[in-house]
Amino acid sequence: MNILVLNSGSSTVKFRLFRMEGLLEREIMRGMIDAVGAESSHLHLLPHGQDWRSCAVEASNHRQAIKLALSSISQHTNSIGDIHAVGHRVVHGGQRFSSPVLLSPSILQQIHELDFLAPLHNPFNLLAAEEVFSQLPGVPQVAVFDTAFHHSMPEQAYLYALPYHLYQQLGLRRYGFHGLSHRYISGEAARLAGRPVQDLKIISCHLGAGSSICAIEGGRSIDTSMGFTPLEGLPMATRCGDLDPSVVLFLMERLRLSISQTEAFLNRRCGLLGISGISSDFRDLEAASSGDNESGLQARRAALAVEIFCYKIRKYIGAFAAAMGGLDVLAFTGGIGAGSTLVPKLACRNLEFLDLKLGSRREIEPGVVEISSPSSRVRAFALSTNEELIIARDTYALLEPGSCFA
Repeated sequence: MNILVLNSGSSTVKFRLFRMEGLLEREIMRGMIDAVGAESSHLHLLPHGQDWRSCAVEASNHRQAIKLALSSISQHTNSIGDIHAVGHRVVHGGQRFSSPVLLSPSILQQIHELDFLAPLHNPFNLLAAEEVFSQLPGVPQVAVFDTAFHHSMPEQAYLYALPYHLYQQLGLRRYGFHGLSHRYISGEAARLAGRPVQDLKIISCHLGAGSSICAIEGGRSIDTSMGFTPLEGLPMATRCGDLDPSVVLFLMERLRLSISQTEAFLNRRCGLLGISGISSDFRDLEAASSGDNESGLQARRAALAVEIFCYKIRKYIGAFAAAMGGLDVLAFTGGIGAGSTLVPKLACRNLEFLDLKLGSRREIEPGVVEISSPSSRVRAFALSTNEELIIARDTYALLEPGSCFA
């Protein structure tokens, strides 16, 4: 079965085509259309066994971008009929959707009713599905939810200390995000440790423009740093992370901010950008903190942003290890988690009490680096994530109940 995985964001459309058959998992091609809705968009393609190729395209809206993606796949597979199913990443499934679901017009409408929970994500996720219904009638589509992995959290982890009826009436609770990534990492962590995931206590750190940490015990999420929205938790590229609610009220009063202005401020002007005053890109902050070609003030601010980010990671690691009563595997992933040598080093400072000792970085297989020393009881890795493969597996399992992933 050939499964197309679509991840449609606010300004990008990412896609990957997988061949799934029994235990066989093979990527046929991948691609991305960026700057959707802008004057100049680009299509980037990587057919299996070839090099990346890019070209300028016109993608004034998401429907046009999906058409371009399907056309590109058709050109490289000779027939659009080679797509047997489509899997979609949907960021927020609320309380209603705790597992993958076969899409239909009525199910689409039910998911649309959750748009208020993820207004920057869900509407664009579903636009892709609506366009595929038009372009590929009869091809089954499956929605896989980023929040679903966290439905195993216990009440003490997902409830806020607010009147209980607000949870009952409004669904006001912690949902958590990056579930597809954390789920993939938990499986890889177990494989790399050579032990069943059911026997392990794992902490997964997905660190990128958006960052979250997840405590995984026995293969199930028991707590995570993000909450009702992706604004809670770690400071991120432009998001503030954990904050005393009174600070929000203070800012609204003193700066005379509206609700929409406050939301934009907390999501787009805070985090690493707000602290450093330089950039939201962690690579820029690492470079600036070294002092090369930067003023002393800029270097100090950049270094402070890096230190705060890593300090918060360290606090969550310690808290989640306490929640689980121990730790067996620590994994870093995402653009920062897998790409930065500095972050794991700073984030793991003073964690020797967990019997976690860092050593020299050793690439043990392509895309996987072990960062713990041979004498460390806790194994620590930096590795790439693969959310799209989880979506393909879930789509295959739903449509082929007898498969190994069902």
